[in-house]
Amino acid sequence: MREVERLVNKNILVVEDESIVAKSIQEKLNNLGYSVPAVVSSGAGAIKEAEKIHPDLILMDIKLEGDIDGIEAAKQIRRLYDIPIVYLTAYADEEILQRAKITEPYGYILKPFEERELLGNIEIALYKHKMEKKLKENKNQLNNIINSTSELIIVFDKNNRISNWNKAAEYITGFRRKEVVNKHITKLNVFDNPKRLLDNINSITTGEIVKFDDLILRDKNNVKKFIQISYSSVRDNKEEDLGVLLIGKDVTFERFNQKKISKGNSYLIPNEGNNYYIELFKNLAKLGDKSLFITRGNLDIVKSKTSSLNTQIILLQENKLDGFVNISNLDDLASKIQSFIDKNINSLILLDRVDYLLTRFSFNQFVNALYKINEIVSNSNSIFLLHLPSFVLDKKEMVIIENELQFIPGKDIKNIEIEDELYDILKFIYEQNKSNLMVSFKKIRNNFSLAYSTTAIKLKILLDKDLIVVKKYGRYKKVNITEKGKSLLNKRKISLMKKI
Repeated sequence: MREVERLVNKNILVVEDESIVAKSIQEKLNNLGYSVPAVVSSGAGAIKEAEKIHPDLILMDIKLEGDIDGIEAAKQIRRLYDIPIVYLTAYADEEILQRAKITEPYGYILKPFEERELLGNIEIALYKHKMEKKLKENKNQLNNIINSTSELIIVFDKNNRISNWNKAAEYITGFRRKEVVNKHITKLNVFDNPKRLLDNINSITTGEIVKFDDLILRDKNNVKKFIQISYSSVRDNKEEDLGVLLIGKDVTFERFNQKKISKGNSYLIPNEGNNYYIELFKNLAKLGDKSLFITRGNLDIVKSKTSSLNTQIILLQENKLDGFVNISNLDDLASKIQSFIDKNINSLILLDRVDYLLTRFSFNQFVNALYKINEIVSNSNSIFLLHLPSFVLDKKEMVIIENELQFIPGKDIKNIEIEDELYDILKFIYEQNKSNLMVSFKKIRNNFSLAYSTTAIKLKILLDKDLIVVKKYGRYKKVNITEKGKSLLNKRKISLMKKI
């Protein structure tokens, strides 16, 4: 979904009778940019709040105490109000599924779940609900709606043949609609694992829960494309099966960079003002390795962000806290990392809040500790991530750190230089993105009074340097700054401040 759609005035009602879980979900939603106007613990409370606040979406725990469980509450809400409901459940037995199916939920999230699953299911549910409302208003506009969205949409009929293939699917894969429509899944080269796709489609049509997952497609050049997707059954007014709808977004860039990170290496993440390093840590930790998060950050926030991971948290502080290991000096830091790696052959370590260490110890002491850590990691099958805000070091110190560690693939900005006008364009794109405004070619042309050909040339330079990404959005091309682009802007900002 577009970021602007997700962040603006989207209220979510949380229905969960376990207070700790409810609080964790609320924190996750707030971190993702959603508003949670109410949290209730009963089915009766859910119906009452749905009438009172009419939220954009309801996260409903299936198993609730009392006469009205989550399914019954959803049934009544569906009858009374037009509110999409996504079920939260740790149960998947046949009886529960058959009852849940009748309420036509917009998705299922199996406990325990990851933040990516939560975000994906919510965005897909909101989008599906939006599409359904538009279809009810004007059914003759179906193809226009499907083709105007930036999300990939594929519809499979009940014989597992493709019946719809939208413009976004054409753009991502290079395969035109006429090349794939009416063809069976197994007869196309576009699906990397057609058997797995067929299994998921069959599961959907029989009412089983299919977890939020990635679909791997191959474009015309045989290049893999990673698509974050959700499935939904398509039924007529008589509840007869018509097929399966698949909605997804292209996350190839994120997955590709994560897969290029290799074990036995230490990486530097000099980001400013964003949580990229946490998202990177989470995505790498999901690959299955035991992970270690060393920080001085807010403990509640750190716990909420790592709650679904197999992660140990170590605190950078002198005083001990019940239930947590602490580190008070640099020798102890290297020792704790060595001990963790010894116990966990394949491991992931993130060191955050380095500013705390640099205020207590000299730069040379810190670098010596970093040399030890790097050597420990290089002799293991582990990955070490160092989140280092560049404002805590001067230029010479930063160069020393950069020479010792590697940059995250796709994030290295050391040798990138661009002219002033390109910096201005990049800054404009960043400021527009930050305000959740769409940036089109036309918008850039008008702002800088450029000809179309000049705009295209300048954006191609930024695109080739991985400073921006360009995606087709209906008839327009939408421009977003990358993390690499943000880092380059920050580097220039720091350089100008030092000159002043």
